[in-house]
Amino acid sequence: MSKRKNLIIAVILGAALAIVIAGALALESWVLPHYDASEMLPDSVQAEMVGDLAPNFEFLGEQGHLLQLSDFAGTPVVLNFWASWCPPCRMEKPHFQQAFEEYGNDVKFIVLNVDEPIEVARAYADEEGFTFPLYFDETNEGAAAFGVTAVPETFFIDADGVISARFMGAIDFHTIEHSIKDMQE
Repeated sequence: MSKRKNLIIAVILGAALAIVIAGALALESWVLPHYDASEMLPDSVQAEMVGDLAPNFEFLGEQGHLLQLSDFAGTPVVLNFWASWCPPCRMEKPHFQQAFEEYGNDVKFIVLNVDEPIEVARAYADEEGFTFPLYFDETNEGAAAFGVTAVPETFFIDADGVISARFMGAIDFHTIEHSIKDMQE
């Protein structure tokens, strides 16, 4: 009787675990594409730094060469802090790919990975077929300079180096496109 009881308990626990996993996958595939954390933030938080000159900082390029944000002076910049382990970051990356394909000749996309080994970020980008260049904030100097405490976070910086928009949380193509057009005006 004891073995049968243990088997029944194991089956019930297994079914419960399968339901939890299915629910988590449904959350990621259905809810997250409709989720924008920026809508839940007070306007004052989103507005911090908007209108300020973007702080300069150093980061690594794809080939391991050292760059500075000031290297892109005179060009509008979309600066996105992200990590591949972050579900909202993963959700928004196809939108950044679409925006890069459409606006990559006019705007510099600095898709800046934080908090993980370079090889992990590259493997994720390769697996997903992303063609935007990857950059790396290994020392978190950029995250600190911009006050980033969670990912994803995106800043739109006009050609004069002024932050024109800031978004905390995942954003979609429409938001990226609208913000690019606003900073180009």
